Amino acid sequence: MKKIFTTSITKISTLFEIAEKHGITKTELLNSVNMDPSILNSPDNRLTPELVHKLTQKAVSLTGNENFGLHQGELFTGFSNILGYVLMNCKTFGEAIDKYCRYQKISDEGTYTEIEREGNIAVIKSSVMDSAIANDKQLTDFILSCMLTYIKKLTGKNIDLIEVRFKHKAPEDTSEYKRIFNCTLLFESSMNAIVFDRRLLSLPILEPNEKLLRVFEKYAQDVLDKLIFGDTYANRVTRVIIKMLQGEAPSIKTVAQKLAMSVRNLQLKLKQEGTSYRRLLNNIRKELAISYLKDEQVSIGEITYLLGFSETSVFHRSFKRWTNHTPGWYRAL
Repeated sequence: MKKIFTTSITKISTLFEIAEKHGITKTELLNSVNMDPSILNSPDNRLTPELVHKLTQKAVSLTGNENFGLHQGELFTGFSNILGYVLMNCKTFGEAIDKYCRYQKISDEGTYTEIEREGNIAVIKSSVMDSAIANDKQLTDFILSCMLTYIKKLTGKNIDLIEVRFKHKAPEDTSEYKRIFNCTLLFESSMNAIVFDRRLLSLPILEPNEKLLRVFEKYAQDVLDKLIFGDTYANRVTRVIIKMLQGEAPSIKTVAQKLAMSVRNLQLKLKQEGTSYRRLLNNIRKELAISYLKDEQVSIGEITYLLGFSETSVFHRSFKRWTNHTPGWYRAL
């Protein structure tokens, strides 16, 4: 059976942002292509490349913006899932792009990204997996524009590209391409890619945290495995909790709403998988607590906040229940 590739709804969030700037609401845009607006209820919901293509073409038609893909990528703010947490905690841009290539499917199964280091230059290539839309101009423009935007976001630096390569033909007006990329543009190329000085790979990420990176990578690998081999409600709940666990722990009601289901139905699904919401929350807190305690720059008070506990004393009691030791004892090891 043919593999059905999917894309996270979060990756195309700027599509709706641009449409709304033209006076077209999310609901109106989705209804115009016979898509249920409830698809936006959870960041874990996914679309097939065909649906993304259909939605994008309709947005171009309704807005009259022939540079829609370029502008969509220019507004990209990041990945609001575990992939984003992994990339933001890498040490350098080079490490981040390597991690992105490894975990890309979490956000987008429909494209394949690879980096080649060739002498003094680096080339990041992007290929569309579905041959039916492989030469889609808007999709290509979004991907390449998005790359540049996100590199700037991760490093806080303006990146000077050497050239950008497009498989599609050059449009009549290339002024927006020149404005956004500000480098040599090659159309009807053999690949879709951005080319830059290899030394840029050593640029530091703004606020890396090696300890957090290890924690997030563990969950990223789990998400990737479940995406490839099958997902579970326990893993869906875990992803939501990790994203929301700061200041206070999300309630099961909040998580159920994020997953677009009732609390009772979620409880039933978790019970069928041999777990519960409380058990998942405790396991996540325990693993994160152990990771945080290994970093002496993170105070006990900060850990209490990051794990969603109301008071430090509550965190102490919980940690001792999980490990039979106090946080102070564990940190002193």
